[in-house]
Amino acid sequence: MHMLLRNLAIAFAAGAGGGAMKFAAYKVALETGILSWFKLPLAAHAFPAFLYKLVTLGGLFGFLLLLPLFARSWLIRGILVGVAATLADILFFQSGAPLAAALDFGQDVMATFESSPEPKRDWLSDLRRITPVALGTNVIWGLAASYIYDAIAER
Repeated sequence: MHMLLRNLAIAFAAGAGGGAMKFAAYKVALETGILSWFKLPLAAHAFPAFLYKLVTLGGLFGFLLLLPLFARSWLIRGILVGVAATLADILFFQSGAPLAAALDFGQDVMATFESSPEPKRDWLSDLRRITPVALGTNVIWGLAASYIYDAIAER
């Protein structure tokens, strides 16, 4: 029981640390203009709430690190959990996404952080804009979380 709780705590902490790295990646993307190039508005005043969301969800997605997926390689495991988080992001957390629509969730997670409300958008056109940024930042999260998990779990 002690080892189970220890592993759960380490996985959550590693995921939260990866969430902080994902926040840093978003901050760099905002400062360099990458987000505006993909037409993904993110208001600077919303960054404290955005940080909270990324660290919390990062911790929850950190439990994926406990799955026995290529347990010997933090690099491959990090990429796999990053891709899994990307699939959850684009299939569930975006408004109009198939799973969100099936469950009747109409709230766009990113709309909370935009400076002004937008009219309802087409999910497929948003998918082309969101996927590269989501995949890049989620793989950064997955690699950071997997590395942190391995570094702490080995002690």
